[in-house]
Amino acid sequence: MLLQNVQGRELNQKNESSQAAELADLKRQLAEFKETVKKMEEHIIHIEENTMRKHPEADEPGFIETALSGLSISGQTTAIYQSSSLNLKPGDLKHADGSNLSESELADYQHPSGSATFSTDLIVEMKLTDNDYFQMDLQFANGPGVDANLQGGAMVNNDVMEDPDHHNEVYIAKAFYERTQPLFGSYKLILDIGKYGVNDFFDIGKDVSDQTTQFLNQAINNNGAFDYVQDLQGHGYTYGVRLGLYHESFGIDVAFFSSDSYLQNINKKHSILAGITWTPEWFPGIKSAYQIYFFDNRGEYARFDDQGNLDSKDPDAINTVNNKDNLDKMGFGISINQSFPYGVNVFAKYGHQDDSRDVRHYQDMDETYMVGFDVHGENWHRENDVFGIAYEIGRLTGNHRKAHEKGYQGLFDRRGAIGVGNYADERVLEMYYKLSLNEYINISFDYQFIDNFYYSKVIGGVHFIGGRFNASF
Repeated sequence: MLLQNVQGRELNQKNESSQAAELADLKRQLAEFKETVKKMEEHIIHIEENTMRKHPEADEPGFIETALSGLSISGQTTAIYQSSSLNLKPGDLKHADGSNLSESELADYQHPSGSATFSTDLIVEMKLTDNDYFQMDLQFANGPGVDANLQGGAMVNNDVMEDPDHHNEVYIAKAFYERTQPLFGSYKLILDIGKYGVNDFFDIGKDVSDQTTQFLNQAINNNGAFDYVQDLQGHGYTYGVRLGLYHESFGIDVAFFSSDSYLQNINKKHSILAGITWTPEWFPGIKSAYQIYFFDNRGEYARFDDQGNLDSKDPDAINTVNNKDNLDKMGFGISINQSFPYGVNVFAKYGHQDDSRDVRHYQDMDETYMVGFDVHGENWHRENDVFGIAYEIGRLTGNHRKAHEKGYQGLFDRRGAIGVGNYADERVLEMYYKLSLNEYINISFDYQFIDNFYYSKVIGGVHFIGGRFNASF
């Protein structure tokens, strides 16, 4: 027992000695830590002082919001798949001498059973002041569309913007500055200058203007008889200046654009436009829009003679910057967009252009009539869904019709002729339903029936069935 007590006292002494050593070591580490913290604080203060000297406004409330105010970045991605029922048979297309194309020759014009396209946009917008605005839109597009081998008057996919010569390249679609200047109280003068689309301001229509979420057919989304100028790559944009004078619900626009986006040609190849717009409010908070516009495209066209021949000075270089054709082309269009309560919108278009000139930019028609409507899903508890239906008639007239019957090579490949006496107006019926999955993603189901496809009563009706995926941010 005595031995156990002695051993216990020795053990306690050792424990006390060990604890004292640990406590001393802990105090030393704490002192070192305090010294380190002090040095870090001094370093941080030094950094903050330097930063504040460079950016004294950074210490003010709302600095971050002020620096980024007016800047917004958005974008969208669209993928479209379409199938075609076109099945060309001997006798459907002919040579210029009236003989039938062989089956092997027809194979070059047949539509594939299905085809996909893809497009994406990155849009940067900056509100510089209350009256100044800038926008840049970077685009990328891929895929020629299901009707690329043989396009009718109304192309079935308005989202096709791929340039085969610059495949898989991002391009600047828009880069423009806008200035709004108040005048005389309720008047305002709006200036836009830079690169953008002619149809941003002419041929307006909020329910028939966006192929990524609305109708796909070009002659429905845009006026089919409006050969509006654009870059030679077919993206739909060019350089120009637009001036608008607006007073309450009335507006007048005039504009000047380069015909091919090559500024060295702008003095001889350009477009002059003028339009009148009326935006009444028939129902509280619901605006409608009506517009009539005129265009004069100068210095770039060839003519069709009375025998149906295309008389071009430069037939092998029609879609190039150095083309020597220099004739003018004029036309006009009417756009009606009537909105009603409960998400119902009715719209119509009419267009007419000179039928003695060929087409250099857009759809192959001289006259168009279009009418349609859409209904938003608020009526069936699907607020962001949309159902739309439209009907369009496209027409060739005069010497242009003769050329199509005979066959020719222009911007469009019309060497496959329909034959004399086989012409008929092309008629388009399109229906779509947009199903909104959430605020950012939607899918659409699209059906088009084109009767007298390619302006041919021999070819007759062709069905196009499509699906579309769209995501935005």
